Amino acid sequence: MTDAGIADFMAVSRLEKDCFGVDAWSFLDLIPVLTNGNVFRRKLVEAGGKRLLGFAAVEFDRADRCGFLLTIGVAGPSRRSGLGSLLMRECENACARFFSPGRMKLTVAVENEGAIALYRKFAYRTVGRIEDYYAAGRAAYLMEKNL
Repeated sequence: MTDAGIADFMAVSRLEKDCFGVDAWSFLDLIPVLTNGNVFRRKLVEAGGKRLLGFAAVEFDRADRCGFLLTIGVAGPSRRSGLGSLLMRECENACARFFSPGRMKLTVAVENEGAIALYRKFAYRTVGRIEDYYAAGRAAYLMEKNL
């Protein structure tokens, strides 16, 4: 696992489309995620560094003393292999180091049962529901966890 940056733009963009389809970030949305100094970014690459297997980004909110999981995704063939958990732990650890004590928040599509199961495994609790958050008017859960 290594840091990610603007040089990973195309690979992260492809991963976003693979993971999120119509909800994938646009090019303009992705640029600040890969360049903003308040964002912690990690990537997992295949041996040899050729293919991106996973990516996660957390934005640090100093005023609220929390991290917000902006995105986390694992390439199709590598899903359900523990890589999502590895990325999640890395993000939580970074947030806990930055804010001690602190917390993390995230949003997830209400029908994304796999992601919801992962977040519950990590002890996230649902604290709200946001209507019309994703494409085609789909709702999201707001989840959080104290670190």
